[in-house]
Amino acid sequence: MRNPRTLLILFALGIAAVVGWWLKEQLAPDSLPSTSVKRQVSDYSLQTFTLTGMNQQGQPYYQLTAESMIHYPEDDHSDLEKPDIIFFRKDEPPWHIAAEKGKVYQQGELVKLLGKVIIKRPPSTANEPVTITTYNLTVRPRDEYAETDESVHMTGNATNLKSIGMKAFLKEGRIRLLNEVKGVHVPAQN
Repeated sequence: MRNPRTLLILFALGIAAVVGWWLKEQLAPDSLPSTSVKRQVSDYSLQTFTLTGMNQQGQPYYQLTAESMIHYPEDDHSDLEKPDIIFFRKDEPPWHIAAEKGKVYQQGELVKLLGKVIIKRPPSTANEPVTITTYNLTVRPRDEYAETDESVHMTGNATNLKSIGMKAFLKEGRIRLLNEVKGVHVPAQN
């Protein structure tokens, strides 16, 4: 019969071997998370371009221009520099939206305007001019709709409003301020 001390040493060596093999499997290069940044490669780019969206009657309903656009096929998105969108409205002045940067997704169905965004509506016979300043605006051109969860500052001739969040129904010319709305309205003097 073997010495109990020898059996204990053999048992400890066996455990050490099993633990060593398990650690080797756990730390194998295939199982380590990748620390490298995956870089996307563009397939085309445009400089100073204009895209016009047409309605079913063949009339333009919006126009997107930008200093540059770079398309990435891997997730089918495009990066924009200084995007500018105009939404045309029948019998009303167009809405004009400008931003620092943007991203286009879903083949133009979704546009994210990033950084500072300025929205303008010129005056009309029925409406005073409006300027809205916000950040990070999501636009759905086909629906003529835009929204943000960021701070919003809206000014007009006699109106000064601030809020957190906004929904803009551009086709209808309607703006819905969402939270913490504060404002001042100065009535016209006769």
